Amino acid sequence: MCLELIVEGDNVYVIEPQFRYGGKFQDVFIDEESGIDEIELLFGLAVYGRYGTDELPSLIKPVFDRHYVLMNILIGEGTISEVPSYEDVLKASNGAVSLYIPRKNVGDVIKPDGSVIQMFGKAVISADTREELLSKMRMLQSNLEIKDQNGQNMIISSMSDDFR
Repeated sequence: MCLELIVEGDNVYVIEPQFRYGGKFQDVFIDEESGIDEIELLFGLAVYGRYGTDELPSLIKPVFDRHYVLMNILIGEGTISEVPSYEDVLKASNGAVSLYIPRKNVGDVIKPDGSVIQMFGKAVISADTREELLSKMRMLQSNLEIKDQNGQNMIISSMSDDFR
């Protein structure tokens, strides 16, 4: 089960409950937390008719020790003239990002329509505590730069400083 949520202040809105293997990269969280590679398990089931080995139940962790987020990197209007490399993202996050997936390229024109078109990419971040996770997210959001044709940073701040 996967839930997409929007958090505004003290309100949490469920926008897309799913009982499917979606594009939320939850497999990355599970692999980082327990060492279980869900994609490998699904291939094993499809090809060999087996879903893991006898040790699989002992590896499953229904409650994670760490906190994880798949952070959407949102950008405003303009033409992308410079995109960060994985090394740039690691530097901007002080090494906090374990997976970075850019979805846009130099030359892409972004219109401010409030849709997925404004999503530059995604980054997976993990931390020991919720507070540390929020701090790492803010760090990435404030240090990362995606430049437009005028050399301006296109990043849209999507987290208020008072969000806890």
